[in-house]
Amino acid sequence: MGTAVDQNGKQSLEEASEVCGQSGSKGQSLSRPDEEDELSEEERRNKSWLLERIQAPIEDLLLSSEEKSKNPPMFLCFKVGKPMRKSFATALTSSPAHLFGRGKQPEYWFAVPQERVNDLYAFFVQWSPDVYGKEAREQGFVVVEKDELDMIDNFFSDPASCSWEIITIDEAKRRQSFGSCDGDLAVDSLPLLSDTSDLLQDTHIEKLACRLPARVQGYPWRLTYSTEKHGTSLKTLYRNLADVDSPVLLVIKDMDNQIFGAFSTHPFRVSEHCYGTGETFLYSFCPEIKVYRWTGENSYFVKGNTDSLQMGGGGGQLGLWLDAELYRGTTTKCATFNNQPLSSQQDFNIHSLEVWTFE
Repeated sequence: MGTAVDQNGKQSLEEASEVCGQSGSKGQSLSRPDEEDELSEEERRNKSWLLERIQAPIEDLLLSSEEKSKNPPMFLCFKVGKPMRKSFATALTSSPAHLFGRGKQPEYWFAVPQERVNDLYAFFVQWSPDVYGKEAREQGFVVVEKDELDMIDNFFSDPASCSWEIITIDEAKRRQSFGSCDGDLAVDSLPLLSDTSDLLQDTHIEKLACRLPARVQGYPWRLTYSTEKHGTSLKTLYRNLADVDSPVLLVIKDMDNQIFGAFSTHPFRVSEHCYGTGETFLYSFCPEIKVYRWTGENSYFVKGNTDSLQMGGGGGQLGLWLDAELYRGTTTKCATFNNQPLSSQQDFNIHSLEVWTFE
């Protein structure tokens, strides 16, 4: 009896398939006549399509190129480097792709199926509701076409090392009182320092504050470590930064009275691998400030060891290296920042050193 039922079922499916595949069919199906009358035209087409698909090879179940073209994916673009920009675009391009170009920032492209866009947006809202919440459009979160994105990039492009980003309205108001990166900051707009610096004069602070990432501008500077106050020990430096959760600014004065250092997006710590982001940079005053930003060649931003601290690398060269006693250091041109030696001497002796945090 079971065999007979299977054979009859198979025969019915075959008949239904043949009927659905013929033009001018009379509407034969597995449904009873009264059920057929109740089905809409769209439901009948869906039912016919299903009957055909359940008997088709697995290859035929995959969407054809024509079917895919009906719902093309949307594309998500992440821009990193200098300046750091985040844009969401719908454009036909390779995905994902890491693009480098002269005068352009690295881009990461991701294809997102249209039916998953809402899920992705929901993730952004949950991840950072203050940025992507109800007022997201007022805060700059919009979907733009590729040509519109190019126009926006050109409008916001700046030869100086400024950056623009998606921020909250409150954050925009907080930064409103600060000058642009093209000129010097006014004296009354200098960041508030928790302690007096033994190394930095107002001119140094003005030049550095202007070139810090926008997300730390306006925050007070706190002196977390100083060789004058805490002694010359890399271990003590690590210990003082153990509970810090903010970027740090390293300031060094060598025996030739030259000022130089680095900005790190992460506090210094002992690490097995390099850490940091493309906002990390090296700088020197000689006497005008020179800032060396990430080239995109590698990601050797910061590496903390128990007996040394190094920033930048590639090809056996280190942008900045300090020993465990914070007494000797080395600086050379490196691929990470394409910097010139920060000190007048490749191997230098440290007169004093400070580490500032932004809290």
